[in-house]
Amino acid sequence: MGRRQGQRSGGTKPWTAFLKGSPKQRGRMNRTEAAYADELELRRYAGEVLWWSYESLKLRLGKGAWYTADFAVMLADGLLELVEVKGFQAEAAAVRLKVAAATYPFRFVKVTRAKGGGFRARGDRPGFDVADPP
Repeated sequence: MGRRQGQRSGGTKPWTAFLKGSPKQRGRMNRTEAAYADELELRRYAGEVLWWSYESLKLRLGKGAWYTADFAVMLADGLLELVEVKGFQAEAAAVRLKVAAATYPFRFVKVTRAKGGGFRARGDRPGFDVADPP
């Protein structure tokens, strides 16, 4: 018997077990998402994030139309953010994100890799457009 997907193996991080597999499948992180999960863990240890989960929240946009955020993140002040980690975004995904942001009372944030390392966030705060790349 092998270990089940997502179970720890020695000192590995549980979310790194999802890195294998192509093309992208639900429940499996790509490398950028796994790196962002590491960032969230660091922020959790620093006290900025209380809780986070991968692909745990699915929002209904209409009949047969759904939006699943890459990450649900609860910040230290209790605010719940829905985070999209993107390297590339198809037009249909951009439309779903924009409809979800207009329909639901969550803060939506799009995260991309920053030049020189780390991540760059763009959210639904004034002056930001979740549908535009940073």
